[in-house]
Amino acid sequence: MSGLPESLAHLPPEQQRALLAELLRRKAAAATSHPLSRGQRDLWLWYQISAQTSRTEFNVIFAWAIRSPLDVEALRRAFQTVVDRHAILRTVFGEQDGQPVQRVERQQPVHFNVTDATGWSAEQLRAELDERAHQRFELEKGPLLRADLFVGRAEPVLLLAIHHIAIDMWSLSILLDEVGQSYSAYRQGKAPVLPPLERQYPDFVRWHDQLLASTEGQRLRDYWQNALRSAQPVAQLPTDRPRPAVPVFSGACHAFTLEAELTERLKDLARQSRTTLYAVLMAAFQVLLFRYTRQEDLTVLTLTVGRQGADWAGVLGYFINPVALRTDLSDNPPFFTLLEQVHQRLMAALDHQLCPFSLVLESLSEPAPGEPRLTDIFFVFQKSHRFGMERVAPGREAASAIGVPAAGESGAQLVLGSGDLVLESFPLAWRANQRFVLQLMMVEAGGALSGVFQYAAELFDPATVARMATHLTVLLEGIVAAPQTPIAQLPLLSAAEQQPAPKRLTPDLRSRLQQALRKKESP
Repeated sequence: MSGLPESLAHLPPEQQRALLAELLRRKAAAATSHPLSRGQRDLWLWYQISAQTSRTEFNVIFAWAIRSPLDVEALRRAFQTVVDRHAILRTVFGEQDGQPVQRVERQQPVHFNVTDATGWSAEQLRAELDERAHQRFELEKGPLLRADLFVGRAEPVLLLAIHHIAIDMWSLSILLDEVGQSYSAYRQGKAPVLPPLERQYPDFVRWHDQLLASTEGQRLRDYWQNALRSAQPVAQLPTDRPRPAVPVFSGACHAFTLEAELTERLKDLARQSRTTLYAVLMAAFQVLLFRYTRQEDLTVLTLTVGRQGADWAGVLGYFINPVALRTDLSDNPPFFTLLEQVHQRLMAALDHQLCPFSLVLESLSEPAPGEPRLTDIFFVFQKSHRFGMERVAPGREAASAIGVPAAGESGAQLVLGSGDLVLESFPLAWRANQRFVLQLMMVEAGGALSGVFQYAAELFDPATVARMATHLTVLLEGIVAAPQTPIAQLPLLSAAEQQPAPKRLTPDLRSRLQQALRKKESP
């Protein structure tokens, strides 16, 4: 058989044909295989590590009650349209020559499962939602998106689960936008008209790899190496229990809401200081950490969208990239002065956000055994973006809008398409595998700020984190009242905590922390 090496020419014809078929298969696979982005590689590694466990922390899950007349077939076709349109939703993962790769399937039927829930109790429905939401994705087989619709109720319920390796919050907003537009079109008997999509996620990976290999990529790496050189150890927060030698990754959350008046005053401060609400909240969080630890060199991770330029604005995929914000809190600066520093460093971090965090870590020295390499504290600010979030009711519901149920409550509404699809957030049981000691997520929606503290449950009691949220609220109120106050003198304790503790109580974490904070608030 021509084309085979001479050493293989002695093989029987049937073996030669089988070998040729295998060579052609590999050639075709190589033509359709793409490397993973840096962020995807990290998620693929976590996926492999957790293969023998039930951990599903990278399932991005949302549930909604449908508050508008429902056309089931139009909704199915809308989801299929989005899957057909975006390559990342038709992608499977594997390894080739020892390297992780992603392959885009030409076609893939959308996972759109309709279940008749007639006669189900609320407990039955919640149990089924919880089980399906946390089913493990098989990245080697796909699909990466699952839509489950429960009908036979006064209000149908839609469950959407997507693996994080295919999506981020920006991408979710695009997906819901396009599902809404497509649904409206199909209900009217028309074909959806969506903006042209000239690029796909593998195009971004290729472009990004080329960027990192260029002089610009070296400039990005140099910036982060200089910014984080000799950064101090991670924040030593007081905990209810000692840190275990091996992290347990058990998580819990505490949701809270700021009053609309306080939210508006924080926005006013951002305008007066010519900064941003993001910077104000980040600076306040840094002050909170400083007051708890007395460490003057603090580093906190925050997320960036990773989409510089309009080329990638409409593309679905995993673009987000953590960046490390290092803050100097020495010499007890006024908050207004600290805010200026945080704003400048945040802007610089955003300008250098295309350097993958994994590359930044590689340039740092090895940490002490059991310690993270840089920090284990995270801050996320999610502003209402694109998919009807401006219509989210203020208050408690905002926590659900960023993916964390707000203490079992619901009510946030999304109005999609031409108003044909109205979704109201439906609370899900929250399972957490916490990879960070502490994470604060803030969302601005409906004129108010809401937040969620996610924390390592093996370290903190729920009451401790609830007090932390109260301290942050008191701190923010003190900041807007007198932003020129030195950060060590800003108020932190609630009125109840300022009362002397009864002498008969045995000193515990709470009393020790209160005593320390009172000393710090003293002139």
